[in-house]
Amino acid sequence: MSRRQELLLGVAFLAGGLTLIFLVIPAEVRELTSQAGEVSPAFFPRILGWCLVALGIAHLASHLVRHIPAGGEEGLQGAAAIARGCGLIAIAAAYVWLLPRLGFLAATAVALVCMILFLGPWKPIRAVVVGVPFAWLLHLAFSHLLNVPLPRAGWLE
Repeated sequence: MSRRQELLLGVAFLAGGLTLIFLVIPAEVRELTSQAGEVSPAFFPRILGWCLVALGIAHLASHLVRHIPAGGEEGLQGAAAIARGCGLIAIAAAYVWLLPRLGFLAATAVALVCMILFLGPWKPIRAVVVGVPFAWLLHLAFSHLLNVPLPRAGWLE
């Protein structure tokens, strides 16, 4: 990946993460933590946003430290990597938007299926067979084992 592509990818991840943290999450997830120290439903989207910020900073640091000359084949691979990164940011933003509307379980299942389809060979049955049970296991782990309140669907309340 060329230095320019590394810079663009870093800026895209950083901008996506900061957009999630400061614009999308406060507008979409309006529940605050209680005085008892419970975890807010905004916790999971914030983790995702901060991971995108960290990834953006890593790409920007890589841009400053390394110099890889741009080549013909390498330039195409870099453009594909940037497109893939932007697609993942779009899926992550959709996930944050869906969390208060569908609840944790349904939004996570949809996001996992979409990411599996986006990152791997397009096999919808495999994506559903892996994504849905994994979302259910995450729900059980956080809600029952760790006793963390998860976002609920807005239409269920």
